[in-house]
Amino acid sequence: MLIALTTTVLLVVGAWGWLALTRDQAAASCRGPSRDLHLTAPSDIGTIPLADPQIANADTIVRTAMATGRSRQAAVVAVTTAMQESALLNLDHGDEAGPDSRGLFQQRPRFYPGVDVMDPAAATRAFLDRLDAVPGWSTMPTADAIQAVQRAAYPELYGTWVGPASEWVDSLWGYAESCPSAAA
Repeated sequence: MLIALTTTVLLVVGAWGWLALTRDQAAASCRGPSRDLHLTAPSDIGTIPLADPQIANADTIVRTAMATGRSRQAAVVAVTTAMQESALLNLDHGDEAGPDSRGLFQQRPRFYPGVDVMDPAAATRAFLDRLDAVPGWSTMPTADAIQAVQRAAYPELYGTWVGPASEWVDSLWGYAESCPSAAA
């Protein structure tokens, strides 16, 4: 009887330890997409890897789209926009055409009252809300949907990033589904 009880205790403790180790290993692999994903951007010299802040911002956009019930295509539109507008960097300045523009989407705070455009998740929600207000955006070419929201001087430049953004979203969407609690 004592041997059976000891064996049972050892099996339970061993199983608990294995489950804890498996949980810890899973958590370690979900610490952030920059550790697991190697996303690249096209350039004149081939491809260049995105830096950790760029990957983290793309991940925030994808997770925000998912959390708000938006489609994968909405995430592609948003990532494409942010890549063209800011190279997926949370910029605290604009350019000559929009010196008061800020953030991933180069949003002007005066046109987004009450939105912290420097908060990537808040800026993404604001962008997606504006996108949702465009009738038929999901059936438009991506660059046209973006232009309906952004009203850029050079809308044709968005097309450069549609392919890479689609690939990045596919990778990040899968990552977010497998690591839903990972911080963006």
